Amino acid sequence: MDIAEKRVYDASAGRTRLAVATEQGLAIVGLSADVIGEFGLALRTPVHDVVPAGAGRLLVATENDLQLVALGDDGVAATAGTARTGVGATEAVAIADGSERDAATENRAAVVAAGSDGIVRRASLSAVLQHAGADRGDDAVDWADIGEATVRRADGALLATPDGVYRAGPSSIEHVGLDDVRDVAVPTGGAGPGPFAATGDGLFRLGPGWTEERSGAFELVTAGGPPDHYGRGSTDDTGSGSTDATDEESTGNGSTAPAAHAWSDGELLAREDDEWSSVEWPAGAAAADVSYAADGSSLFAVARDGTVLVDAGDGWRTRSIGLRGVSASAVVE
Repeated sequence: MDIAEKRVYDASAGRTRLAVATEQGLAIVGLSADVIGEFGLALRTPVHDVVPAGAGRLLVATENDLQLVALGDDGVAATAGTARTGVGATEAVAIADGSERDAATENRAAVVAAGSDGIVRRASLSAVLQHAGADRGDDAVDWADIGEATVRRADGALLATPDGVYRAGPSSIEHVGLDDVRDVAVPTGGAGPGPFAATGDGLFRLGPGWTEERSGAFELVTAGGPPDHYGRGSTDDTGSGSTDATDEESTGNGSTAPAAHAWSDGELLAREDDEWSSVEWPAGAAAADVSYAADGSSLFAVARDGTVLVDAGDGWRTRSIGLRGVSASAVVE
């Protein structure tokens, strides 16, 4: 299948772009309501992780470097520019707000990059956005080494590792419990259920302490937030487990939508009314990630075999983009 092939979809319903990390590169998929439209590659290098950085920009973890990709308007996968950040090969990336101000940058929002060399590094988000590749070579961004860990996934300030969950602070990483952690999820905007951790023994929720919500081996967990604050890669929550919000968040049409999802033993589970239950999963491969529309109107998912799924309220619609080795996804903001 030609990934640049144009697809017809309903532009009157508004367009959302979903970034998908694959072994072949960074795929961008156009979505309108529950119609999966055109798609293409914005980067042609293996991608491990991706998070939105606002204004059509993405932070993309690759085997060469953490890259900043700015999408253009000429096509769904057109780029207005790409820049290296100089941090090196990166396995996972997240954007954390931080409960403590970074004295060096006086900027709360920070990028946390988990290197393939086992070093976790942190830099001011503003520095990354302003200086990445800006005629300064590979040392354009001032990265600080804050610890060592084999990071599998990251969200907010939380890191999932074989040794447990770590929290990334301004100058160090702190072990905050559990073991054999495969994924972590921080609710966007500090609201909604969570933070969560998916482990080899169960699904846990933080706050205060870790509480097991479901037993079994889990590979994936995601958490959204209230309308206008859905999505992975939150810049507003540290994973501290402190929140004043309820566990139910209303979508833009007044209905209550699941604000968290998880994958275990071939099943996709959704969390509603503090309970996890199995939901339909029409793809033939395991879920790689779940993302949420900014207004809470749609649910997006990707399977490891390159199947893209969207549910705008009438059940899943699916389409293969022909790219395998999918590891993550993010709604372009």
